[in-house]
Amino acid sequence: MIKSVLVIFREILELRHQVMLLILMAVNIFVAAFEAFSLYLFVPVLDYMNNPAGFDVEKSLFFPLTDFVLWFGHDGVGLMSIVLATFFLKMVILTGTSLWKNTIIANIRRDISIRIFASSIHQQYEDFVNTRASKIMNNSTAGISHLSNGIIFSSVNILIEVFMIASILIMLIWNTSILTLIVPLGVGLVGMTMIALLRRWAARIGQIRQAGESGRMRVLKETYSSLLEVKTYRSESFFKRLLRSEESKIRVASIGVQTMSEVPKYTLEFLGVLAIFGFFIFSIWQNAADEMLQLNGLYAIAIIKLIPSLNRIVIFFNSMKMALPAFEDMMEVFMKSSTVPGQHRAASSPGEALNSIEIRKLNFAYRTKGERLFSDLNIRFDAGKITGILGQSGAGKTTLINIITGVLDIQDGQFLLNGKETGEYRSLIADHLGYVAQSTTIFNSSVMENVAFDQPLESIDRQRVEAAIKSAEAWDFVQRLPQGVETVLSDDGQDISGGQRQRIALARAIYRNSSVIILDEATNALDQETEARFLETLVKLAESRIVIIVSHSKDVMKVCDKIITLKGPKA
Repeated sequence: MIKSVLVIFREILELRHQVMLLILMAVNIFVAAFEAFSLYLFVPVLDYMNNPAGFDVEKSLFFPLTDFVLWFGHDGVGLMSIVLATFFLKMVILTGTSLWKNTIIANIRRDISIRIFASSIHQQYEDFVNTRASKIMNNSTAGISHLSNGIIFSSVNILIEVFMIASILIMLIWNTSILTLIVPLGVGLVGMTMIALLRRWAARIGQIRQAGESGRMRVLKETYSSLLEVKTYRSESFFKRLLRSEESKIRVASIGVQTMSEVPKYTLEFLGVLAIFGFFIFSIWQNAADEMLQLNGLYAIAIIKLIPSLNRIVIFFNSMKMALPAFEDMMEVFMKSSTVPGQHRAASSPGEALNSIEIRKLNFAYRTKGERLFSDLNIRFDAGKITGILGQSGAGKTTLINIITGVLDIQDGQFLLNGKETGEYRSLIADHLGYVAQSTTIFNSSVMENVAFDQPLESIDRQRVEAAIKSAEAWDFVQRLPQGVETVLSDDGQDISGGQRQRIALARAIYRNSSVIILDEATNALDQETEARFLETLVKLAESRIVIIVSHSKDVMKVCDKIITLKGPKA
């Protein structure tokens, strides 16, 4: 577990977060000492209450507190004033440090969430495809909470509680006897024993919780994404049973979490009472009847402070242990990704069009499969021409598109842009691409924002958006929407037809003023009339662009100047 915490500190936390946590720990050493000082003040108070007439302020307090008490002219009023001022100051300090600590943890949680998300989307596309989307989504939601609250927050608080306990024990030794540590150390030993006994149980509960949360995310994703089929086949009961199974795992984990947070408290409370009783017996054995009141009072106050700290340490240790499965899942994704790259821009200006893309001697095979999809493939795409790609299912059409777009890395081959070989193809091609996928994603935002895709609202050129929509033959249906281009669409475009979604995707590609437009089965959802108008638009676009089409439609292939037929994998 300590190793996991060190990995988080070194590999995941940014330097500024590391520095802030170290400063926080240093400040909390001072806070712990101040806490012990506030308890120390009860020694003279109890001494005064035991014998007001014989109270000697100079023996009970140290300078400058003695002068402060004498200034009041009444020992009792002076002592209580010091105690009240100290505890008021402690309240302010603890409130401030608590707010600061929670702010640091919240900032860390936000930044880790962004880094985990960035790691997921920057990892190799093949790795992403081979990882369940529900697992990635769970890492970005519940997993982040378990990491920040279960490990980072718990680690910080364990150190704070350790500082607090150490300062109180030092205060007890200073004011009583080192022998008085026997009982609190015994209580601490019991607490550590509880941590050891609950360790395996906490790990098991963490595994059950992680499996349940990941499974719940998977069931919800699969149900909502296939809701039409679910309702068509009247399969609601089946998916409810699937969800119940995953929720049952979470239920078992929740019972375990709550039980482990409560049982240590009750046990340590009993041991605390036993410790106070033990000190009472020790005082009698030492024949310290005169000092019994103040010492027992101080001891009781110290134990009352120590017990919650020990209880929190047990709870935090268990939280860390239960969070480890989520941490391990996240690290699996995080470590697959190298340092997250910045925004790649083309070496040439975006206005410099591509006139040709050439791939020579391309060899490619998926790491998870032994079959080679492409072997010494040579292919060229030119501006002013439409190139069609044909092939049976599994022949590698989409894979070839993903290689052209730079989504997939190649094992062997050469890329030439405008006749010049480049080793930075993936970064150079990005600014020149317009892509319409087989399945288009529509965001829960306005038509205008959907067309602009990755531009903030204030940067969107409305005139260009409208021109792109018209070129994509989508203007008629957009005008009929309640607020036109400002109409907010539902998640995944559920309130528009499949053909309309594809036309928005085409407008998205046109809006980017791309030198290369790639369409992967993009006309499948269009009716014949709309497809014919769309192809006319495409022919016009191809006059100055490279256009690549993957399609099974014979009508689409008729507009192609060149057709490439892929024959499938080779063993």
